[in-house]
Amino acid sequence: YMTAPVLFSIYPVIFLYTHNVEILVLDQLIMPLLLAIVLAVAIFLLFLLILRDKLQTSLAVVGFLILFWNYGMAFEGITKIVHLNHWHILPILLFAYVHLIYLIRVLHRRYSLENINTIAIGVAVVLIIFNLFTLIPAEVKKHQGYAQNTNDQQAGKDAFYPGESDPDIYFIILDQYASLNTIKEEWGYD
Repeated sequence: YMTAPVLFSIYPVIFLYTHNVEILVLDQLIMPLLLAIVLAVAIFLLFLLILRDKLQTSLAVVGFLILFWNYGMAFEGITKIVHLNHWHILPILLFAYVHLIYLIRVLHRRYSLENINTIAIGVAVVLIIFNLFTLIPAEVKKHQGYAQNTNDQQAGKDAFYPGESDPDIYFIILDQYASLNTIKEEWGYD
């Protein structure tokens, strides 16, 4: 029953990494993924104490994670339509979320909840796979680029310093510019 919450917690991390793959390193993905999984497990355990049913807890946590990870986007979308602040929107969203949990609690058909959970897992898996189809080729290309740059740098070093390491040369330029106020006061230039 932890599958859906874990998948919905790691999807936003993978999504953000995929859209910033050019400026990030794959090692930087590990800590956010771990934190997202810990968040999902902690929320699952907390909700399990309240709801006392693993399937209902799983669906409630998925709903919470969707609300949590998309709150900024929901806030921006709502404020484009109506001028509201966080203290207006957050209670409205929490009110809707509490009613979602109530709906999950009163839905007594076990197979319906299992079907909803299966659909949620399928949606999360598809979203993650779509991002991996973008992420994996970008990482391979980045790795090949690093290898090529390393070879080019080594060839450049060999051409300039055959048989030697880089020379120890430090070129320090101490330079200072006047502030805009000083330029205006001293030279009358704006």
